[in-house]
Amino acid sequence: MKRIVSLFLLLSQTYLFAQGKLPIGDTLKYDILFNGRKAGYSWLCQTGPRQYASYQEYNDRGRGPKLLTTFKISSQGIVTSLHVEGNNYMKGKVAETYELLNSVARWENTAEKQQVSVTKPAIYLSTEADAPYLPWALLSSPEKKIDLLPAGQSSIRLLKEHILKNGKKAYLYSITGLGFDPSLLWLDENQMSLGSFSDSFNEVREDVRDDAGDLYQIQKEEMDGYYSKLTSQLVSKSRTGIAFHNVNVFDSERGKVLPARTVLIRDGKIQDVGDASLKLPKGYTIIEGKGKTLLPGLWDMHTHYGGGSEGLLNIACGITNIRDMGNSLSLLELQQQIDNGEVIGPRIVYRSGIIDGDGPYTVPLGISVSNLEEGIRAIRKYDSLGYQQIKLYSSIKPEWVKPMADEAHRLGLRVAGHIPSHMTATQAINAGYNEITHANMLFLNFYGDTVDTRSMRRFTLVGEKAASLNFESQEFKDFVKLFQEKHISIDPTLGVFEGMFTSSPSKPSLGYSKIMSRLPATMQRNASWGALTPPPGQEETYRNAMKAMQKLVKKFYDAGILIVSGTDDLAGFILHRELELYAEAGIPTTEVLKTATYNAAKLCNKLDVLGTITKGKIADVILIDGDPVRNISDIRRVSLVVKDGNLYDPKKLLEAISVKYFE
Repeated sequence: MKRIVSLFLLLSQTYLFAQGKLPIGDTLKYDILFNGRKAGYSWLCQTGPRQYASYQEYNDRGRGPKLLTTFKISSQGIVTSLHVEGNNYMKGKVAETYELLNSVARWENTAEKQQVSVTKPAIYLSTEADAPYLPWALLSSPEKKIDLLPAGQSSIRLLKEHILKNGKKAYLYSITGLGFDPSLLWLDENQMSLGSFSDSFNEVREDVRDDAGDLYQIQKEEMDGYYSKLTSQLVSKSRTGIAFHNVNVFDSERGKVLPARTVLIRDGKIQDVGDASLKLPKGYTIIEGKGKTLLPGLWDMHTHYGGGSEGLLNIACGITNIRDMGNSLSLLELQQQIDNGEVIGPRIVYRSGIIDGDGPYTVPLGISVSNLEEGIRAIRKYDSLGYQQIKLYSSIKPEWVKPMADEAHRLGLRVAGHIPSHMTATQAINAGYNEITHANMLFLNFYGDTVDTRSMRRFTLVGEKAASLNFESQEFKDFVKLFQEKHISIDPTLGVFEGMFTSSPSKPSLGYSKIMSRLPATMQRNASWGALTPPPGQEETYRNAMKAMQKLVKKFYDAGILIVSGTDDLAGFILHRELELYAEAGIPTTEVLKTATYNAAKLCNKLDVLGTITKGKIADVILIDGDPVRNISDIRRVSLVVKDGNLYDPKKLLEAISVKYFE
């Protein structure tokens, strides 16, 4: 860190004479804000002729990068050398280099060491740091597009001009080829970034602070229009009705497959379910289901829904219903857009109002409070907005939990979430929790109430110790018994921890390995983004921690604890992996499928309208090309989705966001 600070001082005092996009030595400074609170900063400085340095640092609940980047560009904006050092979001060490010399590009980072011949302009993108030079190269290109290294292509298009409050012009561009969504970027008249704008994360240049709200709103309107247009192209409607013929139906209540059934759907409802003798109404769209399985639409019970491509990913992967586990109040607008059919997305069935204590580790979503009275008011606000659940977070003081839970219960709201720092899961349950979120919180129960779980220790301590937990001890048995007696549910999110504990920059977790080839090229390079870096010699210990997590979930299943499946990760695909992880743990596949159908609807008090394929219920069904009861991985083979009576072709949805269909 001393080296970074020293270099910052050196760069800030550098005054050379050359032409460039910034006067030599001038520094553009940015504030990084989470939910309106300052969480860090960044800067960009020109240090010499076509030479630059940038720095980014922020704190996100103990996580966050500290990255110093230096780079040089050609007169066409092509990066010719780059060096990145510091630590990444998960605190792993970063040392990345790139050089373009004599038409040969060489680079090395924690995952790659490559050398390729370059015969036409191409841009290398760092796996860790931002690339302010990318729009410069794109705008210098005659066709406004450029190849990416090691793979892919990016293009840029001007969307809109805007006059800032200082009278200067700002330009909104759309850049494609970097991920699922087009990336929207505001540049000034010198092609320098004005920042990144959203309703929760903002990186705002200091001279446009007063414009941030306007810039975000314009950007949001553009994206809303983009996905509204996609919706009109990708949704099919049956004018009469839909008939699934000769299809195997998964009975999610009884956990069994009913062979050769006919299912009729009309006006968004399941009209009838019967055997082969059920008459097919004239004019219905008939879908032959031989060799395929019809399931209720899946539920992801742990999302922080952001709309856009998440909506398409969820529906394409068979997820028609979600529980949001904490978000900004813009979630209400997203829900309205989906319900009105303006955009494609899952039904947001259940909303959790997230509340955290003020401080350096405050979650960048929801409402932060500084005392119990504010906490009570936050609960009442969420109740007035129609939320069904309160999610408490790590910086809540333990002594606030019981009175806050009491108030939530008085209003008819459930209480779930992280276990507050310096508290155990047992204490939280006795204080009023109805559900424990994340499997690591279950393990932390056995390490006492002196651990500061606001920090990265809520992960690393579990990585170090989980494999040594004695599941036959009286302490563990008493813990499980408490869940039984108080009817506490769990939301394990095992897929997240598989990424943390078993992946490395050179070897993604199995969950990501299964889908990497289907993702956009640039995203394939970041498949281990959430990985922890175990201390030397503890790599196997961390991998065994993941096995212990699976064993714990199986123990809770054996004890009759209600388990619901959620992701807190990449939409759609990671829910499929979550189900595979349960099956690998030894839970029968019929019961695994129930966690994402029947159990979820039961917890959300929606079994009267959702969760099973039953006459009279809402027509949310998915057609699987295979049998996930025999092979749970067949859940990935979604061939058709029906939601509210509308038909969705998963292949077309995925193609719209540059994702390959399953083979």
